[in-house]
This record gives sequence, structure tokens and C-alpha cells, in this order.
Amino acid sequence: MKRSLTVLLLIPAFLACMAFGQKPMAFDPNGGEFQISGQNPAGFSSFQRMYLETRNANGKRVRPNGSIDFGQIEYEMRNIVFDGRRWSFDTVLVNGVSFSFAGRFPKLTLDEHGAIMGDDVLQGHLIKFVRGRKTAEADLVFTFFYYSD
Repeated sequence: MKRSLTVLLLIPAFLACMAFGQKPMAFDPNGGEFQISGQNPAGFSSFQRMYLETRNANGKRVRPNGSIDFGQIEYEMRNIVFDGRRWSFDTVLVNGVSFSFAGRFPKLTLDEHGAIMGDDVLQGHLIKFVRGRKTAEADLVFTFFYYSD
């Protein structure tokens, strides 16, 4: 019995040691927005921003939701998959137009408060569909900006 208890107590400590330093950092983009780094490519000239909400005003986790904005049109995200290292979604159809995105956070540097540091933090592939047909696509790099208070 003593041996079993000792083993059970040591397993979590062992797993924690194995994971220490090996687990990639995760990023929570709540409270900010992504903008394309550099010039907007052809087919995406009116891109404004995209954002993902993961917490409510009280800081409680919520089901991820967000949008991608082109000019004055906001495309609500759906089928969101986000784990802090990868992010994918498609959008609702607005006037026959929709988007699909798959990206990752390849080089995250966080300060002591968990705020992301540096530019070009998100890399991804964005596709534009018009009436179900692919009309534009690009591999993009995004910079993250926290909303100002």
C-alpha cells in the first residue's frame, strides 16, 4: 500500500519535470487585434483587422468568438479552433463572400505579465471565397496590438 501511494505521488511530479521547458508557450489574444504586417496583398486590400475573444469583461473564459473586418463589413467567425498555439476558422457568408483561415503562433515571447512582445507573432493562410469559389489567397504574417484603455 505504501509503495502504491508513493508511486501515485511521484507520477505527477515526474510528468511536471518532463514537461518543464518543453511545452510551447500559449497565447491568449483576448484584449487586442491582429493586423497584417506590411502591405495588404492583392485580394485583401480592404483588410482592417481580426480579433478573437476568449474571456468576458469579468475575465471568465467564454467560448471563442471573433470577426475579421474588411472595410465596413464584419465577417463573424465560426468553426473556431484555438488552443493558444494554433488558430483556424471560417466565416459566415456576407453578400456571397466568406473567408477561411489557418494559422499558428510560431515565435511567442511573453513578458512577466503574459503580454506578447514583438511583431509578426501570427503566421497563417487566408482564403477569400466569392459564391463558393476561391478568388484570393495569401500566406500572411500578422502583428498583434492590444486595445488601448
